[in-house]
Amino acid sequence: MGDEPKMRSAAERREARRTSLVWGKASSFEELEAKDLEFWSQRSLEEKFEATMQLVQDSWYVQGNRGPPPPT
Repeated sequence: MGDEPKMRSAAERREARRTSLVWGKASSFEELEAKDLEFWSQRSLEEKFEATMQLVQDSWYVQGNRGPPPPT
């Protein structure tokens, strides 16, 4: 099943985040929320899914779990 997302190592995820961070400044929480909604509305479903999976993997490791995260 070649459509499954590739599991990346912690170092690969860290580097991907470091090189893809989008910096900006918001003058209020409302502006920040609007910018966040604008950013994610411009992402494809695949990009949103990949970001969600990265959060799940990072959460798994932050909780002190070792080994691969549970299968999706």
